[in-house]
Amino acid sequence: MLGSFPGQYPQIALSLIVDGNQIAGRGLASAICPSGSGGGGASAFSGEIAPDGTFTLTQLGANAGIIFTVSGTAPPTGSSTWNGSYTINSTPAFTECTINQTGSFAATKFTALNGTYAGTVPALMGSTATGSVTVSIQMSQGEGVFNANAPGSYIPLSGTITVGGSSCVNHGTTVVTPGGAVLDGPLVFMTFAMDDGSQVTLSGFLDGTDSASIDGAILNVMGGLCDQNGYGGTLTRQ
Repeated sequence: MLGSFPGQYPQIALSLIVDGNQIAGRGLASAICPSGSGGGGASAFSGEIAPDGTFTLTQLGANAGIIFTVSGTAPPTGSSTWNGSYTINSTPAFTECTINQTGSFAATKFTALNGTYAGTVPALMGSTATGSVTVSIQMSQGEGVFNANAPGSYIPLSGTITVGGSSCVNHGTTVVTPGGAVLDGPLVFMTFAMDDGSQVTLSGFLDGTDSASIDGAILNVMGGLCDQNGYGGTLTRQ
């Protein structure tokens, strides 16, 4: 994975999936103007690794009028560090300002999301929930799945969730359909099928390369007697 973290701009935070000489990237790519306004968001990239190890990742379509290009060198055997540079250019469709930025990066592998992430999370304002619940997620990260259609490439997650303090949802298991539980750059997204027939979605951001916590974690309940319950907080690896 290469990238920056929420609040750092420009932001290019990608999960990289390699299959032979093909490479795909999924995650977040955002830039801001001097005024503080900006654009970008969820993005997909694709490219090829040349015999000398160099590669260029091309963004699949301008994201909110901003085009990101990432070039670099794949790590040699025995190393996990990716080095390279990025270019960010705005298009006429982006009217906030003109963006023409370049920079370099040195990216290393994130600690895999294996283990238990837990915390007490309060109800979100505007949801039907009240009070707080305790959440414990036993999580595992799989090997990247490559698809020639780059948006279809992903790093799968799986696991179980236990919720304490709720009158409706208690236990659940990740939905196994592609995209139901994935890691996209620093973004963690998981969907759980719960014991009461509802679904709980989790979304949040890794706090750093050690993957010690999932910050800004949002849990939403869809269906069942707790429909539209929502909770938010931090889940910390135990």
